Amino acid sequence: MIRYGVESGSEFVLEKIRKNITLDEVEEAFRLTKNNGIQALGGFMFGFPWDSKESIEKTLSFVKRLSPDQVQFSICMAYPGTSIYDYAQKENLILAKDWKEFDMTYGPVVKTIDMPRDELKNILARAYKEFYFRPRFFLQTLLNIRDFYELKRVVRSMISLIRTILLHSG
Repeated sequence: MIRYGVESGSEFVLEKIRKNITLDEVEEAFRLTKNNGIQALGGFMFGFPWDSKESIEKTLSFVKRLSPDQVQFSICMAYPGTSIYDYAQKENLILAKDWKEFDMTYGPVVKTIDMPRDELKNILARAYKEFYFRPRFFLQTLLNIRDFYELKRVVRSMISLIRTILLHSG
């Protein structure tokens, strides 16, 4: 399996975070990976200061279209010392009032363009549900099970998925 840190399905956000990739390049990488019999894991983040409802919907649609074998969703953590933190501090976008909020279980620590913190806080549960509970994903996963060890991995992943959704549900 190859893990790709894509981060966003929005060209605008990718430019702002200086990712230096295009969505076309991402699609090609996933296509080549899968065509060569290698599983692909996509990593995506929500809650960048440049994110909006529209960019988040674009990311969710892009992830489904890519249809990786696994995904990892997370909230952008603008830690002190990073360029995102410096930008957010300069623009007065820091939401966190206490250092304990920087552990990823409290939700976003910076404001986005148009999403309130409470709405964005539940985006991880929504993203995991929308990606993993699709008939296409179930079929894709079943077709990739080749032995007992892969079956065990899928069962462990489902248990972890349910725990993650419960943790991030409002």
